[in-house]
Amino acid sequence: MSDMYIKEISKFIEEHYNEGITVESMAKHLNLSRGYLNKIFKKYTGKSPKEYLTTYRMKKATHLLKTTSIPIGEVGAKVGYPNQLHFSRAFKNFFGVSPKIWRQMNK
Repeated sequence: MSDMYIKEISKFIEEHYNEGITVESMAKHLNLSRGYLNKIFKKYTGKSPKEYLTTYRMKKATHLLKTTSIPIGEVGAKVGYPNQLHFSRAFKNFFGVSPKIWRQMNK
């Protein structure tokens, strides 16, 4: 049963990462408690649902930064961060450099 939950949440993240989804909305989607979802997801993937979502969003963001010239704020919005400052902070926390510097280094 846990395997089915993991697959379903992974699919949910892939389909909705660019929206304002939260761990709470993921749990609600499966009719699970947030705590139980965190527990089984971390057990089977090694990451919390939030970490998995952030990793997925950052993967999509780096692809857009590398392959397009759209503004950084728009990249953030396309991957689920409507606030450019929030996106830039999350990106820098994840990669250690700002999206602008990452783009310059990876063009």
